[in-house]
Amino acid sequence: MILRPRIALLLLLPLLAVAVGAAPQAAPPAPAPGAGDVLALTGARILVSPEAPAIPRGVVLIAGGRIVAVGAAGRIAVPAGASVRDCTGATLAAGFWNCHVHLIAPAVLGADRLPPAALGGWMREHFARYGTTAVFDLGSPLANTAAIRRRIAAGEVDGPRVLTTGEPLFPPHGTPDYAVAVIRRLGIHPPEIETARQGVAAVRDRLAGGADAIKIYAASPIGNGKVATFLLPAARAVAAAAHAAGRLVFAHPQTAAGIEVARAAGVDVLAHTVPREAPWSAAAIAALRRRDISLIPTLRVFELEYVRMGESPEATRAVVARVSGQLGAYSRAGGRILFGTDCGYTGEYDDGPELALMAGAGLSFRQVLAALTTAPAERFGTHAGRIAPGYDADLVLLEGESDDVASLSRIRATYRAGRLLYDAAARPR
Repeated sequence: MILRPRIALLLLLPLLAVAVGAAPQAAPPAPAPGAGDVLALTGARILVSPEAPAIPRGVVLIAGGRIVAVGAAGRIAVPAGASVRDCTGATLAAGFWNCHVHLIAPAVLGADRLPPAALGGWMREHFARYGTTAVFDLGSPLANTAAIRRRIAAGEVDGPRVLTTGEPLFPPHGTPDYAVAVIRRLGIHPPEIETARQGVAAVRDRLAGGADAIKIYAASPIGNGKVATFLLPAARAVAAAAHAAGRLVFAHPQTAAGIEVARAAGVDVLAHTVPREAPWSAAAIAALRRRDISLIPTLRVFELEYVRMGESPEATRAVVARVSGQLGAYSRAGGRILFGTDCGYTGEYDDGPELALMAGAGLSFRQVLAALTTAPAERFGTHAGRIAPGYDADLVLLEGESDDVASLSRIRATYRAGRLLYDAAARPR
């Protein structure tokens, strides 16, 4: 909806917009709202970005789904008639990304026919309640996920921003053993790619269906300890076709050989760390950094998998130590880290355990916050991830005012484009 400007507020806007530090990407101009169309969040400690100082008692003005102004309470005038939420004692941050999800739960299938309240309620309970305002789906039926995205974008259903790769591409004879039953249940047929021509055709098919990116299994576990590896010429063709269309490529690495295929092919994002590999060498890390390859660590999924397989506590701790070491080393080298949990594959949607493991790997509060906000927003080219004029009003209100990683899982409220998706105060007790 285009909001009609009002002269009084137009005169105030130059006084309202407070500089919060240069953002790495240009935001569009903020809308000029009418006073009654403004939402004011007041009194919170505001984390405008991971690298900027917090505003101790701030005000954020929102209109038309975007941030109009942000600054200290004494420097921001709240227009008469604005809706006001007192956020005293809380911390306001940009909304969180989960960059590795799977929208395959039975409750979200047949999305084009689901009642809005049912689909929106599922999104609220599985994403918004954890502060998530954007997700990247890395493996689901493309048509169904496109329907979810379409209904959210149209305002018919409340939910996060949804980006998707649709169904992944597997290597020859490389459909993962653990995925066979799920693929059968979903009724999808992800292709096994052997040639460059097949790879290009698969990319075109995905993009025609509405995919935002492409995912390959650079290496794929096929049972009995065996792994199938994507052929490098085909992987290069997939990446080239995706990049020519302005799309990114994700890779499931699985092994050191899978990481090397991903790097040599020009993949943009590793969807996991690698549980059964030795610590990454400085040379391997430097090679990934030269390609500007982002990493989604998904530490918790390996802990859950080892428990599910009945491995000993010692073996479980060892695998967590290995993947945590890979994350820590890549982060210290300046690699871009993106938060993701692999939820949907796992039955766990609570972000808290993954956040704790990232802290245990040596990431600071600000580094974890970047993985949740600015890093994915910049990697995927969206005007979100910061609290600044002109940016999307995707926001999360956290209980308390501390800078500990655990506070990032204490959610008071979640807003997507200025619309309240979740309010802890409204939950039944």
